[in-house]
Amino acid sequence: AKYNAGLSDLLARMKDLVQTHLGNSGVTVAIFGSAASGVHSLESDLDLSLEVHPSSRFATAPSPPSNKNDRRRKTTLKANKVRLLREFLRFLRKQPVRQVQLIAHANVPVLKFIDSTTGMQCDVSVDNNGVFKSQVIREIVAIDPRSRDLICLVKCWAKSQKINDSSGGTMNSFALSLLALFHLQQTTPPIIPAFVHLLASDPLKGKAELDAEEASMYPILGKSAPPERRKADATRDVAKCRARAQVLISEQFGMGNCLGLGALLATFFARFAAVGKYWDAGLNVRPYAGKFGRGAQWSSKNYEMMLE
Repeated sequence: AKYNAGLSDLLARMKDLVQTHLGNSGVTVAIFGSAASGVHSLESDLDLSLEVHPSSRFATAPSPPSNKNDRRRKTTLKANKVRLLREFLRFLRKQPVRQVQLIAHANVPVLKFIDSTTGMQCDVSVDNNGVFKSQVIREIVAIDPRSRDLICLVKCWAKSQKINDSSGGTMNSFALSLLALFHLQQTTPPIIPAFVHLLASDPLKGKAELDAEEASMYPILGKSAPPERRKADATRDVAKCRARAQVLISEQFGMGNCLGLGALLATFFARFAAVGKYWDAGLNVRPYAGKFGRGAQWSSKNYEMMLE
């Protein structure tokens, strides 16, 4: 209760700060990460995104499609994000904060600080796509309470093993959440459905695309995503995801699987240990399909471990 109260207080103060000083510039605040997904611990940071309206002076106008223009646009976009974070920093310094650090040269520029009132670490970025991801995870874990508990256990284990920091070459909190949810998709019967059933604009067409990929028997390394998948990525319809999740809840999806949390954690480790020798061959964890795959549409190369 104390953590939640502190979280609400800090979030309200940050929203008020942005509304007062940047509201007229088309900037708002959105929460994302573990706290937004409902899979946080009492030590979780607060992740905030400064959301920029297209008409804002901090926005970047779209450019014609070309590699040169795309690189230039990305450079300008990053510069605008840093400019907004510096502007926010001017007002933030007047608040009860400490250990303020602007990391401007990271792939995703971020402003870090500790709130002296609550003692909470806070990371602020700009137009972070984690906002959508967090909203989706929140809807998915509502389908079965075991999903939230398993995610928290996996994250706790990863922290104890010091493999929960993407800046150090390991997995971030979102990746660990996806691994846990994928395991629940793989149980018999599944506890969580493949994401295609929740995110595709037309789940039947989306499933047909996935079946066609699987039937082709070749790796999807670097290939373009099929139309229904591209549409789902572009639409990002959280309301539709929520409505479909509510239907599954009413149908008691996953309740036919009686495995307890201990058994689910044990089989989580067993599942990924069993496929360890296949990562070098391009094995990919695909929660959207609810199946393992080979290669990935978002990359033309292999990694130590691939997670869609």
